[in-house]
Amino acid sequence: MPGYLGTEKQFRSQFLKRIMKCRLPKANETDLKAGSAAIGQLHKLILPFVMRRLKTDVLKELPDKNVQDYECELTEDQKEIYRFIVNKCTSNHEDLKNKTGISSLVCLIALRKLTDHPMLVHDTLRNIGAPQEILHKALTARSGKMEALKQLLIECKICKDPDEEVLETDEIGGLEEVAGHRALIFCQWKTSAKLVSDKLKSGEFGSVVPHLMLDGNVPPEERMSMVHRFNEDKTIDVLILTTHVGGVGLNLTGADTVIFLDHDWNPMKDLQAIDRAHRLGQTRNVNVYRLITQGTVEEKVMSLAKFKLNTAQALIGADNTSMMTMETGELMNMFTLDGDEKKPSVSSGGTPAKKLKSSGGGGSAGGVEEVDLANMWDESQYDDFQVGSFLQNT
Repeated sequence: MPGYLGTEKQFRSQFLKRIMKCRLPKANETDLKAGSAAIGQLHKLILPFVMRRLKTDVLKELPDKNVQDYECELTEDQKEIYRFIVNKCTSNHEDLKNKTGISSLVCLIALRKLTDHPMLVHDTLRNIGAPQEILHKALTARSGKMEALKQLLIECKICKDPDEEVLETDEIGGLEEVAGHRALIFCQWKTSAKLVSDKLKSGEFGSVVPHLMLDGNVPPEERMSMVHRFNEDKTIDVLILTTHVGGVGLNLTGADTVIFLDHDWNPMKDLQAIDRAHRLGQTRNVNVYRLITQGTVEEKVMSLAKFKLNTAQALIGADNTSMMTMETGELMNMFTLDGDEKKPSVSSGGTPAKKLKSSGGGGSAGGVEEVDLANMWDESQYDDFQVGSFLQNT
């Protein structure tokens, strides 16, 4: 229905400006009520077009899903390279032409790769004329995230701790090795996936780990056979995937652990990736670990992702689980000519929306009229995500 929400100018005037105005420090009670009413009205307008069904509502037999943030820190060498890259970020055309600086978008990608491992930004550093000391550190420096990944794999009993042998007594009195988990490791970059694969092969994580890698280099006709092999062969402990190739449409219930080495700007892609393991056919609880490097651009990415999820939760809540939540008059208005319809109600009449939880199988939000406006952002917080400001604050 083109034009249902009006033109862009009308939409901004009727909804966006009211919602943003109520977040300003000088907003009064009238502004707060107008913003709340605008959210409620927008929710009601889109209600007939979106019906929501959560897995937790329809698949009662599905095991629990636990999501945890696994924090790590940059090493000192990483911090030095991080600062060097940020200082080289420029919008000056001459600097970009002479390759003495890098653009904001290239800088963002480089910083995200750097949090995985300095080796991934060696070519970028060489292209902008980094001194030999920085280039040498990029090749030899340790990575805080790789050390965190090693520790996590040891805790999951996928890798063996070289300093300790974990054994368990069986009923007969003999000794047997404690069974571990099987994991999916999602990466944003093929180079990151290759790096993890090399470390698993070499035993740098404590022991050699049997694994497979599914990225864009695997021909499409061979991908399903790799999926079947992983699900059926219990001796393969890890499947490394890129989010763009392995994050949608695959059944990987052979794994009960999901690890995100880095994260997508679109949180829905990460949620889809989790559902490769947490889906019908899964018999074990699924543990999800998100590796996040403190004080870096990754925290900004995660903050923006949470805002997007909260926005979606506010606009598409529990009211969207059934057409029964629509009043008859509002439903009939969908079939009237422009100008003949009744005025839509600005009150949603629902229950307060719930905040998203960081763990568990997920929940549903209630109505939107009583959404906590304090959770929404003001204009200064949006400014943080302009590319220039984004980099200055990392």
